[in-house]
Parts: sequence; C-alpha cells; structure tokens
Amino acid sequence: MNNHPMTDANSMKTKDNLFLALLGKYLPFWPIFIMLFVFCMILCWSYLQFEKPLFEISAAMMIKDERKGVDDSEIIEAINLFDSKKILENEIEIIRSREVISNVVDSLSLYISQFEETGFFDKSAYHSSPIQIRFRHSDSIKIDPKIEQKIFFQFDTEQKTVSIENKTYPLNKWVRIPLGELIFTASNSQIEKTVNPIYFTISNVKNVTNNIIENLEVNTTDKVSTVVNLTIRDAIPQRGETILNEIIKAYNQKALADRNYLAKSTLAFIEDRMTSVENDLNSLEAEVQKFKSSTGAVDLSEQGKLYLQDAGQNDRKIENIRLQMAVLDQVEDYVLSKNKLGGLVPSTLGIEDPILSQLLEKLYDSEIRYERLKKTTAENNPILLSITNEIEKIRPSILENIKNQQVNLNASLGNLNRNSGKFNSALKTLPEQERALLEIKRREEIKKDLFSYLLQKREETALAYAPTLEDTRIVDKAEASPLPVSPNPKMVYAMGILISLCLAMGFIVIKEGLNNKILFRHEIEKLTQIPIIAEITHQYEKESKAAIAYNEHNLNQFRDLRLALGLYGTSKDIKKITVTSSIEGEGKSFLSKNLALSLASSGNKVVLIDFDLHKKQSSPLFKKYKSEGICGFIYGKTQVQELPQETNINNLFIIGSGANNANTKISDLLLGFDLNNLFGYLENKFDYIIIDTPPIGFATDSYVLANHCDLTLFVVKHAYTPKELVGILDSSKNLQMINKVFIVFNGLKNRGYKTLGYGDNYGQVPSKIAYYNH
Repeated sequence: MNNHPMTDANSMKTKDNLFLALLGKYLPFWPIFIMLFVFCMILCWSYLQFEKPLFEISAAMMIKDERKGVDDSEIIEAINLFDSKKILENEIEIIRSREVISNVVDSLSLYISQFEETGFFDKSAYHSSPIQIRFRHSDSIKIDPKIEQKIFFQFDTEQKTVSIENKTYPLNKWVRIPLGELIFTASNSQIEKTVNPIYFTISNVKNVTNNIIENLEVNTTDKVSTVVNLTIRDAIPQRGETILNEIIKAYNQKALADRNYLAKSTLAFIEDRMTSVENDLNSLEAEVQKFKSSTGAVDLSEQGKLYLQDAGQNDRKIENIRLQMAVLDQVEDYVLSKNKLGGLVPSTLGIEDPILSQLLEKLYDSEIRYERLKKTTAENNPILLSITNEIEKIRPSILENIKNQQVNLNASLGNLNRNSGKFNSALKTLPEQERALLEIKRREEIKKDLFSYLLQKREETALAYAPTLEDTRIVDKAEASPLPVSPNPKMVYAMGILISLCLAMGFIVIKEGLNNKILFRHEIEKLTQIPIIAEITHQYEKESKAAIAYNEHNLNQFRDLRLALGLYGTSKDIKKITVTSSIEGEGKSFLSKNLALSLASSGNKVVLIDFDLHKKQSSPLFKKYKSEGICGFIYGKTQVQELPQETNINNLFIIGSGANNANTKISDLLLGFDLNNLFGYLENKFDYIIIDTPPIGFATDSYVLANHCDLTLFVVKHAYTPKELVGILDSSKNLQMINKVFIVFNGLKNRGYKTLGYGDNYGQVPSKIAYYNH
C-alpha cells in the first residue's frame, strides 16, 4: 500500500511535536545538563589519560578437518599412520585449553612483569629492561598472592651481572633466591634505555593462564571454512604478537607430542610381541637343526608340503585373532580407566570394525566438550549433566561392542582350532620322521609370518616419528593493529555524553515526580473537574505585597481574566465575586486586589471587601486596617453607608475587615448576620464587588459568603498547593452547593533556569484561556 502524503505529513508533525515537547520539558534545566556534561567529559578525559591503550593482535591458521574436505593425500596418510581425524570445534577448544596456555605462560615467563618506577603510575619495562627472567619451576614459586611484592634490581652492562638486595648474580646461569631458582638472560626486546628504577613482580601462574584464556578469542571465519582466527588484546603489541605465535607453536607441539605418544605406546606393544615371537622362532630353528642332524631327515614329501601350507595359513589366522584380542583388551582397559576425562584414544591396530572407531571418536568428542564446559559451568548445570549422561551411555556401548567382537573372535578361534585338529589327524597318516619334522616346520612358519607382520607394523609405526607435514598451516602470522582499539576515545566520549543526558533527565524526572505540590496544569485537570479559568505568573516579593501589578504582562493577564469571566461591556450579570483558596499563602488577596484594580482601571466602580476576618490581608495594603470595617458593621458600630473607603486609585473603594474585639467566632457571626442588607446596598452603589475571603481549609466563612455571590474564584498556587487538597475538591459537599466555581492557577514560575518567557512551561499559555460564556 502506497504511503499517502498526508500520512507522511502527520508522521513528521508528530515527530516535531514530540521533539518540541521534550525540548520544552528539559531545556529550562540547561545548566544542569551543562554541569553534568562538563563533569562527564572530565571523567572521560581522565579515564583516557590513565587507562592503558590496548592493541588488537590477530593471527590465522588452517586446520585439517575431514568433515570439511581438508585431508592429506593417500601417500601421506599411508606414512602418517597415527594421524587422528580432527574436528575443528574440538581443535579450537584444545587451542584455548589450560594445558596449551600454561605452556605458553611458562615458556615466555608471562608470570613475571617488569616495570619502571615513575611515581603515580609505573611504566612497563618490556622495551626498556635489559634482562629477561625465568624460574626453573614456575609452579613452585614462593609468593604471597595477597601482597604485590616489588623486587628492585640493577644491571651492570660491563660485568653482565644483576644485583638484587646487595647480592650479585651472573647471566645465563641458574641461581637461587628466596623466591626460588631462576635464570637471568639478556633481553631480545630491549629498544629503549632504562631511565627510572626498575623492578619485577611475580604473579600466580594459574591466574595469568586464566586471564589469557579469557582474553583469547578463537573462532572460524564461517561455517564451511577451516581457517581459525586467533585474537588477543595487549597493551604491548610486540608482546601480544609473541604470545599468539607461541600459542600456535605450543598447539602444534602438543599435536606432535600426542601423535608421538600414541606411536610410542603402539611401538612398545609391537616390540614386546616381536621379542616373544623372536625367542620362539630361535627355539624352533634350533629344534629343526637338532632334529635334522639327529635323524638325517632333509626333505619332505609333496603331501607334507601341502599339509604344511594349509596348516600354516590356519595358524596365521589364529595368531591374527589373538593379536586383535590383545588390542581389544587394551581399548577395554582404556575405557574402564577413564572418568569423563579427555585423552588420547589407543591405536586400534588390526581392528577393522568401523563402529568401534566411531564410538571411540564420539567418546573423545564428548569428553572434550565436558572439559570445556566444566571450566565455565557448575557441576549441576543441565548441559553438563546431559554430556555426562551421554558419556555414560557411550562407555557401555563401547564395552558391549568390544565384548561382541571378543565373542566373535573366540568363535572364529574355536573354528580355527578345530581345523588344527583336522590337520593333526592328517599328520598321522605321514611317516613318523616326516610327521615330526612337519610339526616343527609348521610352528616355525607361523612364527616367521607373525614376525614379518610385526616387523612391517613396527616400520609403519616408526614412520610416525618421521617429520611430515603438520596438521596446521599458518595463514597469517601474528600482527598487531597500528592503532589502539581500546579504549576508543569516540566511544568513551559518546558514552559520557549519553550518561550525562541520562543523569540530567533522570534528576529532573525524579525531582518533579516526587514533588507532592501542583506543578502542571494537567495535574489540576486530572485531579478535579472544576475548570481552570486563567493562569497568573509569579510576582516578586515586593510586587506581591503592593496594591498593583507593576509589569504590563500581569496587567494583561488580569484583562484576560476579565474577558474569561465576561466582565466587559455593559453586561452586569456578574457583580459579586468571591476569591478563596485551600490554604493560606496561595495568593487570593493578590488576585482580589489586582482583579479589582483591573476592573476599576476600565472605568467601573469597584469595591474590594476584606472579609478575611481571621487574618487581615487586603486592608493593610491600602492602609485601612484601623477602620471599623466589617466587624464594626456586624457589631453595629458603623452604618453600611460608612463602610466603603476611598483609595488613591480612581473608582476603587475598599472595606476593611476591622477588629474582632469580642473574640466571637467569625463563622458564628456570619451565620447569624443578615448579609443581604450589606450586599443590597453595595450592589446599588458599585458595579462590581470583589470579596477576599479566608481559605476554605481554615474556616467555613468562604462557603457562607460564596452563597451570596454570583461567582467564586478558587486560587491554586504553583509549586505550593498540595495535590491532595486539589484532589478532594470534587468530593466537598459545601463546594458543590456553590454555583460557578472556577480555578485560577496562580504564581506560575519558570521551570529550571529559563530566563525568557513567563512560566508557561508549567501551565498553559495565557493567550489560550478558555473563556467562560455566562
């Protein structure tokens, strides 16, 4: 379905609105973003200065894998009798095995680190140290793993000696120090001169081995390739290259050692058999010679020769079966002696059963996988347990296969022994001397054939020691990257910027989310159904105590409030307006006086009544706090005509609260007093009556007065009025009995550190007031 242009436009508009919303939400707090940005950049710079740069060293080699079509020629296979079939995944684990890596650590003395003491951070002395150090037995070094011991030394270039704690040691000679037996040799990696004091430290060989295994990555380029990539990271590129090359060398040496070990064990088995056969053959030859000399028998008849030929073939088969049974006994001993441990599978010399070879190979693969997972997983890991179960199932299968072959071989051996009995019966038909000579000749031919067979196998086994092509081929020698790969400055600074943004945004969200005061217009709209008629921005302290709002913007806001209330033109449907709030300090007196001022400035005759008899608010602003006021009128001390007092503002009059000298509850006075007389007189004399009442949470005066008025303005102050007080407005029965209640969102402040605008970040733009149509 094709994209509609209008849909794309709406999508772009939504993205723009989201961006503007986020910008408006967080931009006022830009100093926090700047401070955290600078702080994170300083941390990133410090990290890059002190963190050692790491270079990536890589090498590649190709391993033969019969499953992927990489194999030797038939001639090489015939010579390399003990070349085991390799599986690439197993060889990768062997490369990363602890045996190979520990050999590398020992051969390169990686457990010894040399440094130059420079003060704050010591410098590696790999390129500046004049000597190399190696212990004879690295696993028996006497060190405390909890204490990093620095062993300082000095090198005499003329005498070619090393001094440690006032003791001198020569080069190229094994010497003993308290830590163990070691040797000092000239360094072949020195390219700089030593400037500062130099020392060496000794680490645990197992820890160094584990660190290299964790840092070494061995993987293939793809699923069908047999090329293995080796990658390691090191602060010193030359050292990393040496380590990788030594790992490849150690892997090849291990493969060669395994092959030689298998050949050696097979050769020892053959040699043992040949010695026994040779002794038997010598005895038989001596016996033939003695028989001929004593009896004078020198020739055999044609019948004897045929007998000797048939009996010899039968006896050779018997010896071959016995050899196979001996090999099966070796394999059986191997399987029974193993305990889920990987190792070399013994040679199946003369065994032609492919199933046994497959089972042995499968057992070997499972043991390799078991060893690999055992390093990184717990013993009760389901995968490890499944491999253990697989090994336990393979072992009985191998043993059963061996048992079946032994049964078959025993059956064949029985048949051959019965054939020997037939040959013995035939032998009785020959003359006595000829019969005796044939018996000796028969045994001699058997031993000769067996000796020739063993001699052939010995030569084939000996060829395994001959230098042949290695199972691996180096594709790329170890080479370090020209530039450090870690730490990456761009990535570090990008992470610093991201973290600074997240911290700043998180601080703002938490700061505003945990605030229990009203901050946003939508919070009021969510908590109550009373409409918001207007928003008034915050005034400074000196302005809020004055009788008028000094800046033009606030005067415009009160004009907008008049328009929203419908207080314009000749319409006088609304004359009495009550101004109240939930608690003290929300700005109801400020709203009352400025609304009265705004109405008076338009030529209307306005009276402001300070009905907050508990705490005078509006009276002191116009210096009318000494007048009898409302209290005097209630107590009958003054007449209603005397209540309105002129102010210094045209058309604006004020009626003060007066003094409650009788200490009577004000609410009781209002409930027992006829306010109709007061408001009737004022309605005839003034265009508008603005009543400043006490907070509804302090007394019930506001409800009494609001019932005599046309409209009630309820003041909610930004960042001051608790949310729970706004939330209970809808459930207030007294407030529900009052008609035409509107909320004025007062005292809006700028969010954060924004210096432009008039606080509409927290509320609604004043020009978007919802006008009240009366």
